[in-house]
Amino acid sequence: MVTATKRGDLIRGQYAEFLQGYNWDYYLTSTFRKPRREPYYALQSVWHELQHYSVARAFLVAEPHQTGDLHIHGLVAGTGPGWRPELELPWDIWSGLF
Repeated sequence: MVTATKRGDLIRGQYAEFLQGYNWDYYLTSTFRKPRREPYYALQSVWHELQHYSVARAFLVAEPHQTGDLHIHGLVAGTGPGWRPELELPWDIWSGLF
């Protein structure tokens, strides 16, 4: 039996292989207080904010909710070894609650 790979699966695999060639520091998901429906402006908004935190590079993807509003997923890398954004990390926020 011949198994055909769907084109989407092939493309996702190629992206995964390409992205594994880089060192990433964080995975992020960004949502918007005011709904965004235009991918270009949603991505531009997130990239603009990331630049305030010395992000050297990012791979960002816009994904629609069922409503059509967008959210952003991404991989980000800082400016060098030991880089840490100037914001509290989730586990630091969590530990500060108790």
